[in-house]
Parts: sequence; C-alpha cells; structure tokens
Amino acid sequence: MTRSAMWLVSLGLWCTGAMAQSKKPLDHSVYDSWQNIGVKLVSPDGRWAVYTVTPQEGDATLYIRNLQTGRQFAFERGAAPVITEDSRYVAFTVKPRFQETRQARIKRPSPTTCRKTPSPSTTWKPAKPSSRPLK
Repeated sequence: MTRSAMWLVSLGLWCTGAMAQSKKPLDHSVYDSWQNIGVKLVSPDGRWAVYTVTPQEGDATLYIRNLQTGRQFAFERGAAPVITEDSRYVAFTVKPRFQETRQARIKRPSPTTCRKTPSPSTTWKPAKPSSRPLK
C-alpha cells in the first residue's frame, strides 16, 4: 500500500471512532421517551389524514390534519378513528386515562385472593317443610 492510501485509511478509522463515541448510549431512561405512530388513515377524497401517536407509557393522542391547509386538530386519548365515506366526519373513541386504568389494575384483587367456589355458609339449601297447615 502506498503511503497516501494508508494515511487515508487511518484517517477514516479515526473519524469513524470519533463519531461512534459522540453517540449517546441507549439505556432504560430513553425508552420512555419513544413514541409510536399507530393508526394511519387518509380520507377518501385525500384531504384529511388521521393518525395516533402513542408513547411507551401514557395516553395516546389522535391527530386530524387537513392536508391542503396544514391545519391540525389534536385529541388526547383518542383511539380507533373512522373516516366517513363522504370525508366530512371522523368518529373515534376516547379511552380512559392511563393512570386511572393502571391504578384500577393495581387495586384489582388477584385471582388467588378471590374465591371461585362459594363458601359453605353461602351455598343454597332447600327450605325446610313448614309445619303450619295450609288454609
């Protein structure tokens, strides 16, 4: 190899190493900031785009964007959007808050603490025949 080629290779390796060191390493604190694009819809006339942005943990946001004007509407906790055939309306559901559902799941009794069979005191027993005469 010529001297200039070796110089070029060593310069390239040095630059690659310097760039690799400048990247921030991924750890568990970074994962919570990631977001996913969920549902993606375009209206039949091509004028509206509807999509959801969902964080790793938390409430999703539904966005309705006019592609001609750029005007955008955001709805917190919006989910399962549907655009009508005439492109005039978007119907969607609003989910309960993430923290509320999480707390409800935490407070829910576990299956081991719930009885699947009734206790003997609550089982059905036939009534005893009455000793009173019928009129």
